[in-house]
Amino acid sequence: QKMNGYRALAPLAALAVLLTVLFASAPVASSNASFNDAETLNFTAWDTVLKRYVVQGEKEGVTINVVNYSAMALDPLFKEFGIYLSAVNTSGFTKEQHYAFYMNAYNYLAVKTIIDNPCMTDMFYPGCGPLQSIRQIGQQQPSIITTTVWGLTAGKVAGESVSLDDIENLKLRRPPNGWTEDSRLHACIVCASISCPDLRIGAFTVANLSMEMDEQFSRWLANPNKGLSLQNGVLTVSPIFNWFSGDFTNKSVGNFSSSTVMSWLITYSPPSVSAYLTAHPDTQLNYMIYNWNLNGDVGSLCPSTGRLCFPWWGLLIVCIIV
Repeated sequence: QKMNGYRALAPLAALAVLLTVLFASAPVASSNASFNDAETLNFTAWDTVLKRYVVQGEKEGVTINVVNYSAMALDPLFKEFGIYLSAVNTSGFTKEQHYAFYMNAYNYLAVKTIIDNPCMTDMFYPGCGPLQSIRQIGQQQPSIITTTVWGLTAGKVAGESVSLDDIENLKLRRPPNGWTEDSRLHACIVCASISCPDLRIGAFTVANLSMEMDEQFSRWLANPNKGLSLQNGVLTVSPIFNWFSGDFTNKSVGNFSSSTVMSWLITYSPPSVSAYLTAHPDTQLNYMIYNWNLNGDVGSLCPSTGRLCFPWWGLLIVCIIV
């Protein structure tokens, strides 16, 4: 009877051995995404939102990509992308993945900052009219420590609460892993203002990142009202080249090596301008006046209250007069 029992169990034992071998040879699933190719990151939601609500237009006489903030705020994909950004595990990123991820994150949070703060605020909070400039955010209330909008917490990215300053200065201008800064980033991240480089109509991708960054830089310099203007030998450029002049000095991007701001202008400006600057490399740089007004409208996000704004320091003036 024991022999018959062993014989009955033999097929089951063989099956158990077979299953053990199969499972031992199968790859073990990881709970964390493995960032080893360009397909791992998914910017589809952000790409769709940008193509729906950013269009080429004009504001205050300047050709820009105009943002429809009120419509974007209502699209579920906008919120969906924010949730996605907050949960991504960035360990194992390549440099291209790092830059694509954090430039998209910066632009998303800049837009989100406007959507979250669509009204100007004063001492009689809440708002007293539609926001006119991103720089008005965080500046209307009295505070012992002054905080600009760039230093305010803008959202969560890769599991940490970050400001726009954090992303620009700690993630992009000072990238990790010993990577050198890709100074083309200054044409790719957008401060929600008319004089900023245009918000790209579409997300940055890992596979085509270098080409997309080149396009952004060239389009920026091709706009005479916000990038570069050459009139009768007078060269005027965005003050970004002054504020971040060090980022454009002694930098290498791919096969392009630059020791001066002028090298960048020659490389990325329209052909006729490039030819002139090549022949006149000592042309003096002049800087444009920066227009911080919004690159779009908040519309219905801030219904009109019918009253004037009364900043907190206005109360001090009244008290002094009285």
